[in-house]
Amino acid sequence: MPARADDRRRWMQSGALVLGAQALWALAGCSSSPRLPGPGPEPKRGSGASQVLTPFSKGPQAIGAGRWEPWGRHPARPPTDYQVIREASQTVLQASAMSSVSGLKHRVDRPASDFEQIRWRWRIDQILKGADVGNRNAEDSPARVLLAFDGNRTALSMRELLVAEQFQLFTGQPMPYATLMYVWDTARPEGEVVQNPHTGRIRKLVVQSGSGQAGRWMTYERDFARDFEKAFGEKPERLIGVGVMTDSDNTRQKARCLYGDVELVPRKGA
Repeated sequence: MPARADDRRRWMQSGALVLGAQALWALAGCSSSPRLPGPGPEPKRGSGASQVLTPFSKGPQAIGAGRWEPWGRHPARPPTDYQVIREASQTVLQASAMSSVSGLKHRVDRPASDFEQIRWRWRIDQILKGADVGNRNAEDSPARVLLAFDGNRTALSMRELLVAEQFQLFTGQPMPYATLMYVWDTARPEGEVVQNPHTGRIRKLVVQSGSGQAGRWMTYERDFARDFEKAFGEKPERLIGVGVMTDSDNTRQKARCLYGDVELVPRKGA
């Protein structure tokens, strides 16, 4: 019995650390394939795009209270550096990681059904060698877009409730009911759904894989409600936040990603 208790304690402590450091915050089908816009002036905002999320193209003021705010810092590892910069006639968010981990979050608090899609652009310099979003010891990605949801917590298992409790004790914030991440992975195939090793309430959907498109702007339009159903087997309820994150703390490498505006496209009549 003491050995089992020790194992349980170690599992809960390590799980809380991973959850708190990697991708959570109290705060997404089959959609179109990524497009490859050429270099040049930043694109016009898409038709119907919502201003729920502050555009990075607005400049440095996009980062701050009530807009994109820092989150996901690890107590023993440096944070990723985020700055709004001008590059190639575009105003974008630059994320620079050096064996570091943290992200930016934007609060939402709207029914998920209010939106048809999430749309974003990003560009990485290079992939992270040996990184694997399904391996707890190599769980890094140069580019991530995250969506956090609230939902029916009474349906959670005792194991999930324990993880949520430990997360709140560790971070001081309640754990989202579910978190969906869109990630760029080193080797896993596009379209694969990867579960976090500590909780089923975090699922990662690989939208880009390998180094073939590194150095190029990639644009995505995702039906996040359909993606959520694919990942979790249920419909999403309330969208409570959106985040971006570039991290390399596990693989101890350098990563750089440029993020264009992240947009929520409202459903007609919402």
